[in-house]
Amino acid sequence: MKLAKESAYDEIKRKWTEACHSVGCGYVGGQTSASSSDDQSPASQVEHGWALRRTRKSVAFSEKAKSYLLDMFWMGEETGKKATASDVAFQMKSLRDATGQKMFTKIDWLTEQQIARYFSRLSALNKSGRLPRTGSVSMNEDEEADADNLAAEAETVRRRKQIRRELEL
Repeated sequence: MKLAKESAYDEIKRKWTEACHSVGCGYVGGQTSASSSDDQSPASQVEHGWALRRTRKSVAFSEKAKSYLLDMFWMGEETGKKATASDVAFQMKSLRDATGQKMFTKIDWLTEQQIARYFSRLSALNKSGRLPRTGSVSMNEDEEADADNLAAEAETVRRRKQIRRELEL
């Protein structure tokens, strides 16, 4: 017996069955039967474990960056007005010394996340009493004025970012 006309539903089921049976075990391994014979296919160029996280290389901060971050931390502890990681990252990129040269090179720049983690470690050490106070001695009038100017600049940057966020809404 043979059907005179096959319904659309029957035709779909038949084609789906054929498609499922044509899939071989090579497809499960990441290659179809057509790409297994071709060594130049993208599937053969993917390295094993491509979706796994890569191990991070630890990068030591420069001594200049460490001392700057420590000074910023102590200034925040003394004044009660603590700098945010984003403000410090911005300042590291734009801060200049007395001669007009940038204090930090691109190699010394740190991300907000690096700065936040460093401040967190300093805070934990300070709370446990293991953070020595050797990095910052009492400031003279010029240094205090510089610190005030730096804090004012950080506040200006924070306000500008807040205004930008509000304008984007």
